[in-house]
Amino acid sequence: MVWPGSTEQERELLAAKLVGRWRSGAPLTLAPEVDNPALSADPHRNNDFNYSNDPRGRQAPFGCHIRRMNPRDTKLTRLTDVNLHRVIRRGTTYGPPYEKNALSEADDQVPRGAYFLFISAKAMDTIEFLQQE
Repeated sequence: MVWPGSTEQERELLAAKLVGRWRSGAPLTLAPEVDNPALSADPHRNNDFNYSNDPRGRQAPFGCHIRRMNPRDTKLTRLTDVNLHRVIRRGTTYGPPYEKNALSEADDQVPRGAYFLFISAKAMDTIEFLQQE
């Protein structure tokens, strides 16, 4: 069975639409059609954006992670309620990227993964709110 994201480009775009950023870290609002690794390498440009040019959520969908967690200038009440439950979150990866064609999963013993830090004044209330909304 072939699913709608049958090409590598379609799968990458779908992943970017779910998160709101390309794998490089470039935000969809600044690079809506294709990834821009140079943009993601510049921390000032990479985080200096809002959604004023995307009021209908066509570039960064309303439900994407980045827009839900930091609605910035979004006017929709349901999204801006997240400001009442502000969180600080940071993450990083370790180990080399997974190469799906390099080895079988049983042979691949390379340590890799992600560290994630979440800080909130009312962590349980915030998690419950974010999951509900």
